[in-house]
Amino acid sequence: MRSLWKSLRHQLEWCGVRLLGLIIPSLPRPIAVQFGRFAGVLAAHLDLPGRRVAMSNLRAAFGDRFCDADRARITRQSYQQFAGTMIDLFWN
Repeated sequence: MRSLWKSLRHQLEWCGVRLLGLIIPSLPRPIAVQFGRFAGVLAAHLDLPGRRVAMSNLRAAFGDRFCDADRARITRQSYQQFAGTMIDLFWN
């Protein structure tokens, strides 16, 4: 059952990548940038395990230099930066 789910997930991911490859290059640059920011916020919100790791890493690297709200903001901005970079790869 697990490999069936994995196979289905990989096929869905591939379809999503292909769809982005068709849509993103046709968008005007400002829209593509905004889409990247939105995708980053969405990913930061939905990726609970990754967000926990990022928050933990910030705590380990910087100790108490940042409060929880600052660590959450830095994590969200990191997701936004990554998503924006990936959108740029499709847009060019």
